[in-house]
Amino acid sequence: MKLLIGDPGADLERLEEKSPITHVNKIKSLLLVIHGYDDPRVSINESIELVKKLKVSNTKVTNFVLRNEGHGFSNKRNQLNAHENIYLFDEIIKSTCSIL
Repeated sequence: MKLLIGDPGADLERLEEKSPITHVNKIKSLLLVIHGYDDPRVSINESIELVKKLKVSNTKVTNFVLRNEGHGFSNKRNQLNAHENIYLFDEIIKSTCSIL
């Protein structure tokens, strides 16, 4: 894992700078967060914290958690659920933006 993202001990400042939660106050558009509950790379708690901070900053956010999923979505039912929610989110964006 250290080869892919860096060493949390040695690279903490760089990793924190790249973290979305560091820049939550800059996020102004609608946001969809999809997270696998059993994700071994990104803790579900990080996703929950991000969503909480977005809501506190009055950013419109939709989120859902896929049970029995890790960092990718391999379960067919979860894949369909994710795609359905992405489609619905896309429809919301289209209905609120005159450009699209």
